[in-house]
Amino acid sequence: MKRVLGWCVVVVSLTGGCNPTSESVVAVNERAAQNSNGRSGAPSAPETSPAGNTGAPTSDRMMGEPVDTSRFDLEIKRLDTQAKRKPTDQALRRALAAAYMNRADALLKARQYRVALGDYRRVLKYDPENSEAKKWSTEITQIMRGMGREVPAPGTEPTPLPYKT
Repeated sequence: MKRVLGWCVVVVSLTGGCNPTSESVVAVNERAAQNSNGRSGAPSAPETSPAGNTGAPTSDRMMGEPVDTSRFDLEIKRLDTQAKRKPTDQALRRALAAAYMNRADALLKARQYRVALGDYRRVLKYDPENSEAKKWSTEITQIMRGMGREVPAPGTEPTPLPYKT
């Protein structure tokens, strides 16, 4: 049952078939809101999309709503710079994974699934045992395949939609 509810979060915008007050939808939305408001215990900022995808069709990029990721982007950039200097520092790797997780959650809430997939994959690069990132990466991939949509290869995910203040 829990797995089915998790799928609802991703497909709700495409099918309108899930109850938006379901427990998993509420939990993800609350966690994403906490992360975007800086109330999370995890670091909270990433760089501008390292994927830099230029090959995504326009229709794929237009899915979802724009969200301000600038705070996440800055934190990821800062942590990435430090991690390049100290690539074996496990605490730094966990902090970078948490920063990517915060941005991924905000992107998931904004229904930018392909972009969020890229960040969940980056979380797993720095924290291979992260169960939430594994779950969302797998679910997004399975849903896309189930809908007959192309799943972007790792590193080719689109960048976040532009956010205008």
